[in-house]
Amino acid sequence: MGACIDDLEHASIYLKPRNDSEESDGEGGLGNLNRLIVRPPGHSGKAKRGHLCFDAAFECGNLGRADHITELEYDLYIRPDTCRPRSRFWFNFTVENVKQDQRVIFNFVNLGKEHTLYDDDMTPLVRSTSRPKWQRIPRRLVFYHRSLVHRGRKVLSIAFGFDKEEDIYQFAAAAPYSYSRLQKYLTFWEKRALSFATRESIAQTTQKRHIDLITIGDLVPKECENKDETNIKGKLGGNKKRVVLIMARVHGGEQPSSFVCQGFLDYIISSSEKALALRNGIVIQVVPMLNPDGVFLGNQRSDLLGSDLNRCWHRATTYAHPALIAVNELIQKITAEK
Repeated sequence: MGACIDDLEHASIYLKPRNDSEESDGEGGLGNLNRLIVRPPGHSGKAKRGHLCFDAAFECGNLGRADHITELEYDLYIRPDTCRPRSRFWFNFTVENVKQDQRVIFNFVNLGKEHTLYDDDMTPLVRSTSRPKWQRIPRRLVFYHRSLVHRGRKVLSIAFGFDKEEDIYQFAAAAPYSYSRLQKYLTFWEKRALSFATRESIAQTTQKRHIDLITIGDLVPKECENKDETNIKGKLGGNKKRVVLIMARVHGGEQPSSFVCQGFLDYIISSSEKALALRNGIVIQVVPMLNPDGVFLGNQRSDLLGSDLNRCWHRATTYAHPALIAVNELIQKITAEK
């Protein structure tokens, strides 16, 4: 992979060496395509330039199947969420082995719902090794239509031209924000915010990823810091600061929420007068990624076990929903200390 593409979002989650898989027609262990070269019917032997190689076997990746329809057209199938077959919207994959000036049409034929933002002006994103910044595909090249060829289903079609055959191209429903990216950011952020913020892990997911909790400010006001602890417990009462709890990324496919959360964390430790007033006046607690397993796996809504966490608060269990249990306990603690 070219150096211009973020390794955090493209490191293969499989151990097979890259140069050993050029002719692989197998799919990834999680249902994502793992460097699948799509050849025309009847073609055998070594792939030629222009036989597209699809890969989604990396963090946040999602593409389950690619069918060669004609020389110019491919039908693509989004991999459903783990244990949740009807949830299909997020996609994130790379294409390589392209031919100079090759033109294609990608049809996403199995979107999980008919009415989407593609009905309006939203379009997918693309970038490549030589142009690493995400760009929206122009609206005139994106068609969200009912296709008689696909049994009357709504299909998202993209017309695209590959202009540099040495490039690797990445397509996504939105700009990805991975669990690894969050961990790297929080490590850097923590060093900048040491004087007035703490970071801790309040739980581990089923796949042993951390649920981070960021606390900005102090529950005990400055004027009470030097008083006897027993007196504080007995007399603090209304002097305790109010607590604001912010949670993000309950669904893996809601990538923009992570960018908003990062922007907020950057702002709240800035030198802005408003940020300073917030830090002095209230305690802010942030859970920046509530569903890291779903994020890692490239799911749209569910976690590893197929749960939509937004629908499980009232029936959370320690084994299946450790993040929800931890946040519920945190809320109870905040409420009890009022």
